[in-house]
Amino acid sequence: IRLTQVLVNLTSNAIKFTSNGEIHFGFEKKDQIVQGYVSDTGIGIPAERVTTIFSRFGKVNDFLARAGQPPLFNVKLIGTSLEPVVYHHFFKVTPDVQLSDDYKPDLIVIPAVNGEWNEVVKSNEPFLKWIADQRNQNGSEVASLCVGAFLLAGTGLLAGKRCATHWGAVDDFKKMFPEVELVSERIIIDENGIYSSGGANSFWNLL
Repeated sequence: IRLTQVLVNLTSNAIKFTSNGEIHFGFEKKDQIVQGYVSDTGIGIPAERVTTIFSRFGKVNDFLARAGQPPLFNVKLIGTSLEPVVYHHFFKVTPDVQLSDDYKPDLIVIPAVNGEWNEVVKSNEPFLKWIADQRNQNGSEVASLCVGAFLLAGTGLLAGKRCATHWGAVDDFKKMFPEVELVSERIIIDENGIYSSGGANSFWNLL
């Protein structure tokens, strides 16, 4: 029963946070050990699911509040301006802080992205400069989820460092960022305050 529940939970997460592709699951026996696995071929997290990811930080605060302790996280969404951004004509995302504000976060989390990689990096150049400045001038830690590693690498902060990303994007990543040591067999990489994670389910371990 316990193994079944674990597999159901992993598969559920893969369905929620894989925007396209296939999901494979099952069990493997190695010597005297039975291992369950869930793998996906999709890349990225749908935009409407991004808030679900960061709600985990709020749940930590709720837990601390019930224990009579102060909140640990103050989560803010950063935008180029404070104007709401409409996604797929269905919903709006309203930033809490804009790039021009005097805001110094302790941790910057870069979500997964979708689209043609060069265009994604180019269209986010204002964010990339801001992220690099926060790291270099204020010592902010930076974490990327899944293929958000393309934006993290675009900041220049990963030059000469190790990084993880979704296995399906490995070849494209290597072509775009040959100066970065991509470690495809790892799901989480910690480079002294610069964090990266592998495919769609790996970000749960990172968080």
